[in-house]
Amino acid sequence: MLISATLLMLGAAAADDLPALTVIAQRADYPADALAAGIEGNVAIALEISPQGQLRCTIRDKKAPAALQRPSCQLVAGRWPFGPNMVGGVAQTTVTHLVVHWSKKESQMDDYGGATPLSPESWVMPEDFPVTGSNSIRGGTVEVTFDVKANGTIANCTVEQPARNRALTEAACPLLNTRAVFLPAIGPDGTPRQTKAYKTVRFTLG
Repeated sequence: MLISATLLMLGAAAADDLPALTVIAQRADYPADALAAGIEGNVAIALEISPQGQLRCTIRDKKAPAALQRPSCQLVAGRWPFGPNMVGGVAQTTVTHLVVHWSKKESQMDDYGGATPLSPESWVMPEDFPVTGSNSIRGGTVEVTFDVKANGTIANCTVEQPARNRALTEAACPLLNTRAVFLPAIGPDGTPRQTKAYKTVRFTLG
């Protein structure tokens, strides 16, 4: 399953051999001062997980906006739901590279109920466009809801507003079920909690 490949990437020990994951910071994640000042940008970080599950976050790009560097580590390390990579049943020190993307525009789009998406650009790709038998269909949108579980995966994906084309509608939830991964929302008690998400799935031919 594709979700297995995604989780393997998240827990890969040899992070240098893999592209960095993208964390799309949401409006609720934004530091108030940075949001008010209109500060945006990308912050590259490395998250190291010890075999005992202890986390250490370091900034990889010191030229990133200073106001967003510490919040990037706080966002990821404070809500990272995955443990260290296992090899032969033995936990290994795991390093994952991520880029935290801060944008006021991005933070106002889909509503994930407090959860933060990981690499949503890879959830639906141009090559996922269903074969429809019609050259006139170049794209479409499907509005869905789903639960983001406390472990960062999703469940109960439901179509709320279908696309004009049935094939697009039927493709939306299966793709999200196997690819969508999140930093879960945090409840008042400081532990991960399940939330309800609302998303517009966009299909294009590129």
